[in-house]
Amino acid sequence: MAGVGNTVTIEGCEGTTIIVAAHSLTIKNCINCTIHLCCANLPVLEGVNRDIKLAPYNTFYSTLGEHLTRADIPTTIDANMWQYPVDSNNRPIMLEDADSPVSILPPEDFAPFVVPFVTPSSSSARRIAPSPLSQTTTTTTATTPSSTSTTITTTNPFQLPPPYSDTLKRKSTAVTSLRTTLAEGADPASKSFLQKAIDAKFQEWLIETGHINQVNDLLSFTWEA
Repeated sequence: MAGVGNTVTIEGCEGTTIIVAAHSLTIKNCINCTIHLCCANLPVLEGVNRDIKLAPYNTFYSTLGEHLTRADIPTTIDANMWQYPVDSNNRPIMLEDADSPVSILPPEDFAPFVVPFVTPSSSSARRIAPSPLSQTTTTTTATTPSSTSTTITTTNPFQLPPPYSDTLKRKSTAVTSLRTTLAEGADPASKSFLQKAIDAKFQEWLIETGHINQVNDLLSFTWEA
């Protein structure tokens, strides 16, 4: 969810990952949720919450920049209050407390999310889109069949705190190195063995982290569509 020009309320959610950019956010009676967030005001926790993780916004789609402009949502680090939660009385929540209902997602656990659907300008965006691990803010202008210019967002437009952007750079370097090894540095038998090992490890990771449920949901969504 992005480009919300007023308040978003997340209520009664459990075991959910949510991505949202809004002027204000209220989290109420939620358990075990990760919220990737850009918020122009301090995020508010109400009711009884447990095991809430806050993280920087981590995705993009081709028309995101246009939506953010319409909603007047800034993208700079200083304007993003995602990591400063308060309670219903506007008192800062002490993240260091052992019984705190909310924590900050560690940078090593941060990863981009690829939006799994096509938006009107996606065909043009795909031709120029960099890796989702890229953190260079990029837009371009495409001409639609009606000859109107459309600004296309091809990376996450929100500035990331250095620990998170550095983590993405390291992951991007590792992916590039692996691709080079697969493309140039191994014979066909070794490539096949390495690919199978990667697939098996990926399946194991999906199950251990619970992300396999998200994959199944996406597959179900695709079949229904």
